[in-house]
Amino acid sequence: MPHRTHPSLARIGHAALGLALLAGLPAQAIVGGTATSAFAHVGQGVQITDSWVLTARHLGLTVGGSYSNGWGTALVAARYDLGSGAFPADDLTLLRLASPISAAPDLGLLATLLPAGLLATPLTVTITTDNNQSPRGFAVTTLTAVLDQLDPDGAGGSGPVDVHYLVSAHGANQLPHVEGGDSGGGLFLGAVADSTGALLMGINSALLLNGQSAPVGSAFVQLASQRSWIDQTMANDLADSQVANWVFAPVPEPAAWALLLAGGAALAGQARRRPARSARQRASLP
Repeated sequence: MPHRTHPSLARIGHAALGLALLAGLPAQAIVGGTATSAFAHVGQGVQITDSWVLTARHLGLTVGGSYSNGWGTALVAARYDLGSGAFPADDLTLLRLASPISAAPDLGLLATLLPAGLLATPLTVTITTDNNQSPRGFAVTTLTAVLDQLDPDGAGGSGPVDVHYLVSAHGANQLPHVEGGDSGGGLFLGAVADSTGALLMGINSALLLNGQSAPVGSAFVQLASQRSWIDQTMANDLADSQVANWVFAPVPEPAAWALLLAGGAALAGQARRRPARSARQRASLP
């Protein structure tokens, strides 16, 4: 029996998937927020403890490279990738810094797991930008759905892949969305103007596009879905004893029906440091 896609999310199920990483966009191409120095955790990823950073795997940050945010700069001493599949599967990486950026306060991570489906009540969230604002920026929007799988080649033979995406900013509502340069940025619970004390719930991975260009939503890897991997990875690295700070918080119940995607998305474009995709997979990027 074929899967069904709820009509109100059909566009997401058949969206093109654009990387939110690409360079070269003007600095004024912001997501709709206001520049703020309060989001000092936002850089090439989000710092969660003195020495640990969560970021998007497709950014390709390497051991020996430099990590910077609003609190300081440090070299990357270790990199741990979630899984090994091609983008967009498991687009999450943990970095351990060679020296702590101790000025940055630890972040709380949302431990409440949102199951796949539409939210019965949209959830107010804050998205943060990196390259598109100086020094840093934010925009309040809504979280509308959770995608656990996405089919990167549509009707092709590869089948769906695990993504565990939190989807915000449905394009039809003209809400703020991420743009090129924002991969690795954070998704915070609630309407917040300072990352200190806010709960981090996702790391930006991609921009969902309707057809070739119209934005449908911003896609963030749901951290609660990877809690065991994050905890085990940090515990297995014996360079320090730092642990992630998980916090449970109430969130809206999902709608009664599940979101089931059969068709899916055509994967678009290429990432920096990644080879070009096939013509069938390309689409216009933000």
